[in-house]
Amino acid sequence: MVDHCLADEYPDIVIAGFPKAGTTALATLLSGHRQVSLMEPKEPHRFSWGLDPDIPARARANGLNAADYGAAIAAARRRGRLVIDASTSYCHPAVIAGTARRLKEANPGLKVFLMVRDPVKRLVSDWRMRRAEGWARLRLSEEVRDNLKALAIAVGAAADDDLVERMQSSRDWLGPDRPPDRGSISLIACGFYDPLVEVYAREFGESLLVIPQESLRSDQGLVLGRCFAYLGLAPEPVAGGSDEFNVGDHRLETGVSRLLRRTGIAGLAQRLLPHSLVARVRHALTRKSEPGLDDLAGSPEGAVMERLYGVLSAATAARMEREYGVRWGPRRPT
Repeated sequence: MVDHCLADEYPDIVIAGFPKAGTTALATLLSGHRQVSLMEPKEPHRFSWGLDPDIPARARANGLNAADYGAAIAAARRRGRLVIDASTSYCHPAVIAGTARRLKEANPGLKVFLMVRDPVKRLVSDWRMRRAEGWARLRLSEEVRDNLKALAIAVGAAADDDLVERMQSSRDWLGPDRPPDRGSISLIACGFYDPLVEVYAREFGESLLVIPQESLRSDQGLVLGRCFAYLGLAPEPVAGGSDEFNVGDHRLETGVSRLLRRTGIAGLAQRLLPHSLVARVRHALTRKSEPGLDDLAGSPEGAVMERLYGVLSAATAARMEREYGVRWGPRRPT
């Protein structure tokens, strides 16, 4: 039973993630079509609501209740026939299965997009955003090691080699159930594309389109053409380019931006103002990240992540190369 929103208050299109893989860019570009409208806020997190407390704090803070979600859908539908919900929490490992089921129940004909990206580059970008917002450790290798420890607890692994071996078959890291001492795994696990994409594939089958960020950057016309065909829309030229990609992950909070976030003003602005305007203001109020903090390359943690992504994103990598000609970094399962 779908009780988190009324039956007629659902989106037509969901861009479910993955974080830092181009969801903002795709949502903004698609909404340039006259028949498509992007909800405000862009990420209402309605269908992941209440499934697990491990959802990032910003998602919990920005989530819309049923009444507000319905109002946002209605407002968006006045601007376009097809409405987009672009919430990256819908691919969070702790809630992905429950979220996909809720979306299917709400709208069996829903069109779902998943944006993917070279998993190592996605990880680095995600950490930069979290670090800028004060949610992650200063050094990337330390944050990755914390995630690896939590993942080892989830699957009962004793060391890195054992972890890589167990992850080839274990799915104990998926879902809200976890040992009480397990921490967050979402920074690294959101790049385990194969099992995560499979969750949505089981629910939506051919109503699922997986797109690599690299292709959206390099051949926007090709990707949008496929998207419009998938949605049953006549192609239209839309304005946009590299500026549509969210680059705020490279910046750190200042006293002003932190005050706006902690007082709730930033969250209110995200609800009421266009996403592009909020992004520009956020960029102006933040500062560049310090150099030397991304120390993953050449570290033991980096080597483990290459092996894990070789095990858990290999099929998606092969699919993106086959369908879009996109090649990611070396992924050698060992």
